[in-house]
Amino acid sequence: MERVGEEGFLHRTSLFCPIVSEVVGDTSRLFGHCVIVDAEGDEVYLTVERKSKPGVSGAGRWQITGGSGRYREATGSGTYYATYLPSAKDGTFQLIVEWFGKGGVR
Repeated sequence: MERVGEEGFLHRTSLFCPIVSEVVGDTSRLFGHCVIVDAEGDEVYLTVERKSKPGVSGAGRWQITGGSGRYREATGSGTYYATYLPSAKDGTFQLIVEWFGKGGVR
């Protein structure tokens, strides 16, 4: 998502993104519905999805599906790259995610 200067779209926000991983054979399909919340409590909703080998870093796609408050007319889509980190606890995973694409409010 594009950030412009210090006060751009989605500056100073937090992301909650539960992910489901479906593994069939040697292919993993990851998908989720995410919520980005800004300091005022306004939200952006997006979906994420990617296919890869289980536990392997890779690229996926994201799309804004709606929002609330000042983001109720938000639009955008793009790609992301997720890099796996060593897990802090068995049965969990941690990622660094880089987002690419454009998003904004009309």
